[in-house]
Amino acid sequence: MLAALLNCGAQAQPNSRVAVISPTAGAQQAEYRLQEIFQRILPHTQRRDLSYRLQVLRDDNTINAYAEADGRVTLTTGLLHALPRNDRNALAFVMAHELSHLERRHHRRLATQNTLTNLGIGLLVRDQGDLLRTAAGVGSRMITSGYSRGMEAEADASGLELMRMAGFNPRGAITTLELFRQLEASRGRLRVFPDHPTAEDRLRDAQRYLQQHGM
Repeated sequence: MLAALLNCGAQAQPNSRVAVISPTAGAQQAEYRLQEIFQRILPHTQRRDLSYRLQVLRDDNTINAYAEADGRVTLTTGLLHALPRNDRNALAFVMAHELSHLERRHHRRLATQNTLTNLGIGLLVRDQGDLLRTAAGVGSRMITSGYSRGMEAEADASGLELMRMAGFNPRGAITTLELFRQLEASRGRLRVFPDHPTAEDRLRDAQRYLQQHGM
């Protein structure tokens, strides 16, 4: 998830407001542009057990992007409006980052961690009744929700390489991460997940990548 902590509410789920982006006769110019970027990246992915699909959630109030275990990558219209309109490189970084979560099977690792945490806390309170066990389960989901610092760093690094292989300029990541840095600074950062990296951390890592590759 690219900017989960900037979301004003719960993570959006696919519903009737989701428009699947596809190169159909009735598609808008912007949708063609998004699909063209996405299709340029896909040949450089490795997983063949997923059918990657791009979709847009009609939500102008939320700046977010996320990937789901079935291969769907979702961008909110709020994110699309916040990024420079014609910056294909910034959009490519967003898509490559989310695809990298799927390529590295972060969903599976996260599910395993959540299962182990729920099991461990459940054992600790097994003699305290159903109420405590339920409360512990809710607490453990809060503790382990969202990708870890390591997973986000992996998705950023893999995303930078993925977009570079697809012919995009990795400097687009700076535009995206600078946007998130400014939003965090202006709105304040909700530190529910202390291990989740700040935009400042990620911006620094992206700049290091560019320096290492002479960009």
